[in-house]
Amino acid sequence: MLRAVLAGVGAALFVLSAAMAWRIHSMFPKRHEKPEDFPRLLKDEPYRYCRHPFYLSLILNQASIPMIAHSAVGAVLFLATLPAWYYLIKLEEAELVSYWGEEYLAYMREVPALIPLPRRASDKAEHVTD
Repeated sequence: MLRAVLAGVGAALFVLSAAMAWRIHSMFPKRHEKPEDFPRLLKDEPYRYCRHPFYLSLILNQASIPMIAHSAVGAVLFLATLPAWYYLIKLEEAELVSYWGEEYLAYMREVPALIPLPRRASDKAEHVTD
């Protein structure tokens, strides 16, 4: 029973995270290899909640596979990829700070990198005037 529930949750996570990745990727310009390829810094839609929603969707997609396969080895391998994701995010953010400057630094102060967290009441009050 538990295996079936885990597989069902994993399958749902797989489908939802793949749909999320597809939707976010559709926001990108045709060519999107470097910051200059974007006409503006993406800060709306999913980018309001975390700075790297595309990476988050890919990480969730990866996490779903060991759940579906009931694989402890797969879970360990998934966990082993997390430092690589962290490194990639740090590399990308250095590039974004270099290109977008203070606009990206301000965005970094306002929006979490990967895990969308609810804003504190004091933070919400500050954003009402935005």
